[in-house]
Amino acid sequence: MNGFAAHAAFTLKRNRLALTALAGMALLCFLAIFGPYLAQSSPLSTSSEILSAPSKTHLFGTDHVGRDIFSRVLTAARMDLGIAFGAVLLSLAAGAIFGAMAGYYGGIIDMAVTRLVETIMAFPLFVLAMAIVAALGNSVSNIVYATAIINLPFYVRVAKTEVNIRRNSQFVEAAMISGNSGPRVIFVHILPNILPTLMVQASLNMGWAILNAAGLSFIGLGVRPPDAEWGIMVAEGAQYIVSGEWWTVLFPGLALMFAVLCFNFLGDALRDIFDPRKRA
Repeated sequence: MNGFAAHAAFTLKRNRLALTALAGMALLCFLAIFGPYLAQSSPLSTSSEILSAPSKTHLFGTDHVGRDIFSRVLTAARMDLGIAFGAVLLSLAAGAIFGAMAGYYGGIIDMAVTRLVETIMAFPLFVLAMAIVAALGNSVSNIVYATAIINLPFYVRVAKTEVNIRRNSQFVEAAMISGNSGPRVIFVHILPNILPTLMVQASLNMGWAILNAAGLSFIGLGVRPPDAEWGIMVAEGAQYIVSGEWWTVLFPGLALMFAVLCFNFLGDALRDIFDPRKRA
């Protein structure tokens, strides 16, 4: 086992919370893939058992039109994680490229990228996401684009800072002397070296992306009913809390909280793993 793998194993072994988060993330990915097949019934099927309490027949109860909440929670994992993964991958790829170019070339490219980031950061990010979705329409693809745009500045700043640190390194100078072009130096030699730092940022942003998608759905600008999505389920069930039907909000809310906590704790663990100051 090499030094990095030993350090990663030691960090995870020492941090039980990180191990729990890793197991939780694996569970979420499993549910996102196989959840619809594990559901008791179709998430869209209605019945006469309206607002039925949790039971052996309906583990999480039913909602206001008789749909099985357990089936909807499982199915919603694919929707929410799909939106979050898509948005984070888009923002990671675009932010890494823009930030690396700004850090490597400087000058007018750096100025243009910096102004773009400052323009995005000038708005409250969730409000900006609301405006984008409202302008483009509340489809799943537009939610992904809006979430990717508001996450873009984080990756641009990280990539730019890391490239600024490495662009005068000996391995970069050696690559330039060997006749490599600027784009090849960036994509082949620099980006692979800053990818671990970007992956830490991506893990931390996953929780925020899930919350953003659920928040948009909660206020009616996200996924459209009757599709199963955690934010929609919380919004639909909120009006029944007063009358005692607590299960309509509790279970989708717990699923949302569990997903966000798993990615946040995993991001903290990855930050410890990739931090060279913590390697023995």
